[in-house]
Amino acid sequence: MLKKVGIAMLIVASLGMAVTRNKSKVGKVQKTVKESNQANTKLSSEDKEAINTAINFMNEYIEIRDPDELDKWLAKAPITEKFRKEYRRREKYIELSQKSLEGKLSPADEKFLKENDDIDYDYDALLGSGIIDIREESGFQLKKYDSKSKTVYLKDKYEEDFVVDGRKGHQGGTEITLKLVKQNGKWLIDESK
Repeated sequence: MLKKVGIAMLIVASLGMAVTRNKSKVGKVQKTVKESNQANTKLSSEDKEAINTAINFMNEYIEIRDPDELDKWLAKAPITEKFRKEYRRREKYIELSQKSLEGKLSPADEKFLKENDDIDYDYDALLGSGIIDIREESGFQLKKYDSKSKTVYLKDKYEEDFVVDGRKGHQGGTEITLKLVKQNGKWLIDESK
C-alpha cells in the first residue's frame, strides 16, 4: 500500500495537480481509430478493435489517480492473467527496490530482487520512468501497428513547447508497445514494453 501511495503521489506531482482533485475519467476515454484519424483505412475492423483496446487501456491507465481505484480498474481491465502477473511482479520489484535504498529488506525480499533482475522499471510498473513525462494534457495515440503480431505501438501526444531536436511535428516522448491476443472474442493486453 505504501508503494501505491508513493506512485500516486509521483503521478499527482508530475501532473502538477492538487491531491484533492480526484475527478476520475476512467471508463470515459473512448477515442477510436476512426475518431482520432490515426489509422489507415485499409485496416480490418478486427485490427481497429485491437488498436482501440490498446489506446483506451493506456488512456484510462494514465487517468487513474487513486491507488485503490487502480486495483479495481486492473481487476476489470482488458488484460490477460499473464499480463496481470507480470504487472504485479514489476510492481513488487519497484517497491522492493525502493525499500532496498533504506536497507529494509528481508532475506526473501533480497532473493526476489536477485531472481528478478531482468526488470528495468522505475516508478511505474507499466510506463517505467516515462510516467514522469505524463501530463494532464497527455493521451496516447497510435504510432504504428503490426497486424501480423497484433502489436500496437503508442506514443503520448503531449508535446513540450520547446523541442530539443528542433523537428516540427515532433510527437510527445513517452512510448509504449502493447501486444494483444484475442480470447473468448475479446481483445486483451498480453505484453507490454
